[in-house]
Amino acid sequence: MTREIKEHGIRKNEIINTARNLFFQKGYDATPIQDIIDALGIAKGTLYHYFKSKDDLLDSLVDQIMTEMSLRLQPIAASKKSAIEKINEIFRTGAAYKMKNLDAFVVIVKTLYRDENQILRDRMFQRSIQKNSPVITEIVNQGIKAGVFTTSFPEYMGEVMINLGRSINEAICHTLLHEKTDAKTMSALMIKRMAMYQDMIERILGAPEGSIKIYDGGDFEKIVKHFLDALHKDDDTDNNTKKRYKMW
Repeated sequence: MTREIKEHGIRKNEIINTARNLFFQKGYDATPIQDIIDALGIAKGTLYHYFKSKDDLLDSLVDQIMTEMSLRLQPIAASKKSAIEKINEIFRTGAAYKMKNLDAFVVIVKTLYRDENQILRDRMFQRSIQKNSPVITEIVNQGIKAGVFTTSFPEYMGEVMINLGRSINEAICHTLLHEKTDAKTMSALMIKRMAMYQDMIERILGAPEGSIKIYDGGDFEKIVKHFLDALHKDDDTDNNTKKRYKMW
């Protein structure tokens, strides 16, 4: 029985990982289910034993990606830190990962923000709300009890903050990919957007002025310079990055 369960899990992960590779390379809509079957060398019935449809497979893939991300937040929420410290750290965790893995960040943005991957981005944000809103709600309630947050709607704060974050993130990634300007001007635009986001988070939480500090302006300058340099490199550079980080 144990062996059967293990083999079931291994095969399911093989299908999910193959789908991830193809969805990211070609886009969800442009990847027929037959391509996944052919890449794995399995029968169609085998795939449908694990997943009811291509959409079901996408859901499982997104769940896997977002579970990996949400696991980074749980130790922060469970720590003995103050609610303000936790909110700041949760947002800075993502920025810290990007700074440590700039090459991977460039490849991910270039791939995810292609038009054909819009459905993948949409599904990821929806799942982020489902998985991460309860964590944020817990922290907000901690802050209310401590008297540092004054919002009357803690149960909605996670959803609001993630949706606002998505809007800012989409604008920043569009700027990185499509704006024809120099690194200094681009950094200034990104810093202004993040300052606005930080101010909005502070206001909706009812937090003390200046207490929410979720970004470092210096990080943006490094990210922009690295990103603009990487845009001029060939596909071999991206492929080497994918191998190094064990990406799709």
